[in-house]
Amino acid sequence: MPLKPSAFTIAHSGITNVIQTQVEVCPAFDPLVLPHPQHKTYNAIWDTGATASVISKNVVDHHNLQPIDMVNVHTAGGLTACNVYLVNLILTNKVSIPDLRVTQASLHTGCDLLIGMDVICAGDFAITNKEGKTVCTFRHPSHECIDFVKDALATPPPAHSTKISRNGPCPCGSRKKYKQCCGK
Repeated sequence: MPLKPSAFTIAHSGITNVIQTQVEVCPAFDPLVLPHPQHKTYNAIWDTGATASVISKNVVDHHNLQPIDMVNVHTAGGLTACNVYLVNLILTNKVSIPDLRVTQASLHTGCDLLIGMDVICAGDFAITNKEGKTVCTFRHPSHECIDFVKDALATPPPAHSTKISRNGPCPCGSRKKYKQCCGK
């Protein structure tokens, strides 16, 4: 039976170019073994340019995380060897991402976590900017294909009268009255 999706939406009062949320992090754990590790809340930035999610040294130190692997990561500064850890993430509205592989790197963004495409691609993610307000929404796991083109084609054009007034403007765009143009 498929998992019921869980989701959240964050609305901003204006346009923003940074999507930032609060995220709870703890070491990955077996849910059947008690006690469960303690979660701590951190600031996270959603980064569609990051292939994988990244945590800061602060997160590693706070939870005393032990590396499970080491990988070479391409960064703006070049190729860097980074430790890999296994964590559980709890996003806004209790959206849970268990057993996530994250790399440790320096984050100069005022946050302790970058949410990368590994998380974003695990669900449905959309950003809109209607009426000058940015709204970000995320659902996990993925539930449906969001297709703006298909939606636009499926929407019927606005209803309006097909009757043209003889004294009204001609629909051809000539700026003449219909009766003096195409209505002759």
